[in-house]
Amino acid sequence: MSNKHTIVLNQQVSLPFDLRPVPTAKISDLSRVLFEYEYLPQVFAPDVLEQNGRSYEERLASCRMVASPDDITPTVMGLLAIGKNPQEFLPDARVQFLRIDGAGIADPVIDEENIGGAIADMLRRTEEKLTAHNRTRVDILSAPVHQISSTYPQAALQQILYNAVLHRSYEATNAPVRIY
Repeated sequence: MSNKHTIVLNQQVSLPFDLRPVPTAKISDLSRVLFEYEYLPQVFAPDVLEQNGRSYEERLASCRMVASPDDITPTVMGLLAIGKNPQEFLPDARVQFLRIDGAGIADPVIDEENIGGAIADMLRRTEEKLTAHNRTRVDILSAPVHQISSTYPQAALQQILYNAVLHRSYEATNAPVRIY
């Protein structure tokens, strides 16, 4: 997939991939609302945030979302964590969901979706999709109290999804996370 914003490896090869700046990205490609109201409150205690006198750019840099306070070029991590559209720079940083009616890839498709956005949104939307397709049975006959069971344990599906998205390599890959 050719894209004018696809990451070009730069001179900072010594940095881990997720900390490398993306030269074509701008600070406006990061969501300030997501950073200030979702990311920071989950990472720092309220009293720490209240006492923090840093500028927006300095806070981004301290969290490694941009290269430095003086170089506010977003990093790969910044785009993945709080980017407005990370797939503009990392085209395959997405989840490809496919529900097939059968066991073979050539069987009819019941549902499909390419799920993108910042990682938190990708995880939430994919988890909703998995929950919607995970059939739940209620047995009211075999025991004095009704029994509820699912085709797959929800916690197991969540763990597999989180591992696939959070522990994958986003460097030198052209494949999305695939859930079939």
